[in-house]
Amino acid sequence: MKAETPICPGATTREDQPAAGRPGPFGLYRGMTKEQVIELVGANSVNENGGDYLRLAAVPRQHPAFQETILKFSPLQGLLKIAAFTPTIIANSFGDQLREPFKSIRAALLSAYGSPTSDFDFVHAGSIWTDDHDWMQGLALAERILSSYWQFGAPRNGITTIALTCTAVSHQEGMLTLSYEFDGWDQYVAEQEKQTNAVF
Repeated sequence: MKAETPICPGATTREDQPAAGRPGPFGLYRGMTKEQVIELVGANSVNENGGDYLRLAAVPRQHPAFQETILKFSPLQGLLKIAAFTPTIIANSFGDQLREPFKSIRAALLSAYGSPTSDFDFVHAGSIWTDDHDWMQGLALAERILSSYWQFGAPRNGITTIALTCTAVSHQEGMLTLSYEFDGWDQYVAEQEKQTNAVF
């Protein structure tokens, strides 16, 4: 009989696992250990194994739009954050090749989680890059914003925040990022900052 993967304290309890018939995002869920994730995806899918993170080329439930996924783990609570990235997308000056997949993924998230808490699609006041054909230039200079956020007062399947964001690598290239933060993430970040600042 195969031995079960050890579970770290506070991780992968019955409550952490997704509701029956509804797997977590990308087939992952709050509280998973690194070992459980690697067993699911296989060692060949691990691009990098850092102290508190895994960088993966594949996840249990892959979406064709995304090329790489980074997972962040707490030593006590297990998996607390998922961030998936598209490959770099070459776009015209209007940003059509970025805006269309953003719209499609946002629609899928809306179907699964309801309307976003916040939507941002604007150019900062004072920017000169306001014309439609300046869309990518504004994005590249961080003067244009395109993003949607879902925030849940009570965790949904362990999830507290979802963020879909559009960023530019240059005035001709960009990418989309989709991230999920689970219950406990904010406390983990605060504890990490506290440890970092303890040197002062």
